[in-house]
Amino acid sequence: MAITAPAAALCGIDEALTALVAEWDGALVGVVRGAVSGSGAGAGAGAGAVSMDVRSMSDAGLVRVNDAIASARRTLATVHARIAAELAERSTTVGEENIAKTQGFASVERLIAHSTGDGFSAASRLVSVGRATAPRASFTGEVLPARYPHIAAALDAGTISIDAA
Repeated sequence: MAITAPAAALCGIDEALTALVAEWDGALVGVVRGAVSGSGAGAGAGAGAVSMDVRSMSDAGLVRVNDAIASARRTLATVHARIAAELAERSTTVGEENIAKTQGFASVERLIAHSTGDGFSAASRLVSVGRATAPRASFTGEVLPARYPHIAAALDAGTISIDAA
């Protein structure tokens, strides 16, 4: 399979988060643009700062921010599904090469559920969607399309969620 440069693989996430920041900043009413607000106060800003910003948003801005968050979530979830599929692939072996086992988990789904804070079923769905929408390799090493290429394309375009897939 072709190796993708890490920066290129994460480009969609960067674009989605940049759009979210722009929509957030544009949604604030009566706040000096670029001033330190909940969105720019850093990782320790907490929910209180977010609530202050949210209350300062226009109605239209609030809707745009909601849409930007949804887009960012779909983009992140698609990348996460690809990661989950690869984790699952690398957790099918016995012994030291099984990632889930070496990390102390009975299954890749348990590893993912622990990381995300979601339940086992959500982790299982992530793995299933990731496997069904990832390119495959033939016995000769030829790259084959995903089992469900249309769903893979919709995920990559950010038009559907993992749950919808």
